[in-house]
Amino acid sequence: VPATYDDQQFLAELKENIAIQFDCKMPRSNKHHNLFFAAIAQAQMNWPESHEFQPTSIDHLRAWLLCKAGYRHTETHQLESAISADLMASVIEKSLEQAGVKGFAVYKGSTVYVLTPKSISWSKLDQKEFNKISQGVDDVLKSEINMSLDDFKQEQAA
Repeated sequence: VPATYDDQQFLAELKENIAIQFDCKMPRSNKHHNLFFAAIAQAQMNWPESHEFQPTSIDHLRAWLLCKAGYRHTETHQLESAISADLMASVIEKSLEQAGVKGFAVYKGSTVYVLTPKSISWSKLDQKEFNKISQGVDDVLKSEINMSLDDFKQEQAA
């Protein structure tokens, strides 16, 4: 059974007696998708002022949560010293911000890591992959602010 209108159109245009190859995936749950984004919005509104990371927007928080959960692209830059790395991380972070790119530059020793979240667009992830990402973000929220996606779900229901 086609999951979307586009899938239905694709199947309708197929000629008879041809072989096709396809991936069979469970479509994303709209309810889970909405809960995920609502929870991040709620987390941003209740983000502790004492936390080291201070999100400037819901998108900024979502990007940070995805990166922290490991769902990210990472570029590594080896520099000559920790002082150079500190300076370079600051410059890169400002450049990302000015370019409107959601990402972060951190350094450890003389190595700079540029982290950007991977896309979680509806068309790129099936429900199985989205569940993994959602669980990772849930784990980060629990460890960082002692709240989970379930806590936000219960708040919405109240």
